[in-house]
Amino acid sequence: MRWAASCIAFSGFFLRREAWSAVEARFERFVCVDAMRDDPELGFAAYLEAAQRALLELPPPYLLLGHSFGAVPARLLAQRLAPERIRLALISGLAVADGQSAAEAYQATAQRSMSDFCRLDAAQGRVALVDQEAFAVRLHAPDPVPGHSRLAGYEPLSLLVESLPLLPLACPQHYVLCLDDQIADASSQAASAELAGARRLERRGGHMGPLREVGWLDEVCRGWPQCLPGFF
Repeated sequence: MRWAASCIAFSGFFLRREAWSAVEARFERFVCVDAMRDDPELGFAAYLEAAQRALLELPPPYLLLGHSFGAVPARLLAQRLAPERIRLALISGLAVADGQSAAEAYQATAQRSMSDFCRLDAAQGRVALVDQEAFAVRLHAPDPVPGHSRLAGYEPLSLLVESLPLLPLACPQHYVLCLDDQIADASSQAASAELAGARRLERRGGHMGPLREVGWLDEVCRGWPQCLPGFF
């Protein structure tokens, strides 16, 4: 079944729209603006404004998805929209506190992926992925890296270090916790889910598993009549 919601997805670091192909196939309308992150001068404000414009060109209701780092912009966009029109789902997502940057949240949850596989390229204003093969292995573990897997080489530094105010959310929120994740362990994910105030959906598998096996979407969209095919 394809859900009738308009879905926007925010990818984890070094991932882009292609990573969402299985999720995209489940929706009648889908948008992702993460190609913008190939520009090292991109800032959070411009990123969120472009995402909001792209989403509001589509009819409601709206499902906002944030995978890994993508949980941060998904959460920030959610607070700009009418809560009765949206649902938010974070997939192995990074939750930040008010006034906290993504870099500070990574440090607080003891996630080492940035320091293990990346370097700061301050002159270019970007974070560079320096060991793509090793990062891909950990990203997909415990499953093997698929042959079609592609990673971006850089992310804008501003997305890691900028912080924006957080407002309370009244919309339904879910957190897909991946028990076998080798990027963000289960305890750090549980802390992020609690910080976000989201309902937890636990599943076996690693960091990329929910982007391939998308049964959790049925739980996220359950009881949302506006999202049923033929509602409009």
